[in-house]
Amino acid sequence: MTGRSSMARQIGLVLRQELADSLRSRRAAVILLLYLAVSALTMNGALSGLLRLENELASLLQLPASPEPGAVTTALWKSERFRRIVASATGSSSLVSELIGVSPIVLIFAGLAFFYTPLLAVLVVAPRISEEVAGGAARFALVRTSRGAWSTGKALGLVTLVAVGLLMGGAGAWIVARFRMPGANGPELAMGILLESVRALIFSLPYLGLALGVSHVTRSPSRAVGAALATLFIVGLLAWTSAKYEGEGVARLWTGVRALTPQAYRVDLWYRSPARFIPAAIALAALGASYGVAGFVLFRRRDV
Repeated sequence: MTGRSSMARQIGLVLRQELADSLRSRRAAVILLLYLAVSALTMNGALSGLLRLENELASLLQLPASPEPGAVTTALWKSERFRRIVASATGSSSLVSELIGVSPIVLIFAGLAFFYTPLLAVLVVAPRISEEVAGGAARFALVRTSRGAWSTGKALGLVTLVAVGLLMGGAGAWIVARFRMPGANGPELAMGILLESVRALIFSLPYLGLALGVSHVTRSPSRAVGAALATLFIVGLLAWTSAKYEGEGVARLWTGVRALTPQAYRVDLWYRSPARFIPAAIALAALGASYGVAGFVLFRRRDV
């Protein structure tokens, strides 16, 4: 029991140190601020396009016009005809039915967060282990703690840092949405954006694990970032290829390949039903842990 408490204490100390070092790092601060700016600007652009199309879509679907920005958009989302269009585009009428009560603004933010957060995770995480190994800080730290505790504390600290970035991006998107659509319910919008930030964080866990694994096997921070970005692209390509070619017989192998990619669980993560969401979240967390552990296994045998 004493050993477990000592391990937990070491992990906690490394976690706090990682957060302090990352927040002091100019690179990490720039990435987080850039993510905030991109989130706010992209939300502004999406709402601009949405409002420009609002009158045309309302006329096409024969919905009553409204002088209040966003009111017609909400009516459109509740329109049976529009839901059929979305169901046809997504290929899932059950998912559309589950999302019907969610604000369109929240769904816009969710789409943006799911798109940008994997890149945020890679850019924040990939250089951290390699730069400490290259600079000698890892050798100093590993005199006082085990490699397992050190890597676990680093991983938890970086997950927390990505979560901070998501909260910053969500706050920026919320401010823009409140300014552009003053009629929206502010507290309800904030809660919806917060929940989608949690979903996006869960979806980013495999990418965080990939970046962490890559960072464990190279001493060069720039190479770690480049390799992590290349791996992100390869995983995306595998997901697309497996979805295209999976089928019966030998083609079932593609189903197994797809199960090893985060995209296999993305749609399930959008469901509000715990029966769909929880297994997807567990699978994504397991993928992230597996990717990270693969890198740690190599790191454990390295001379730092």
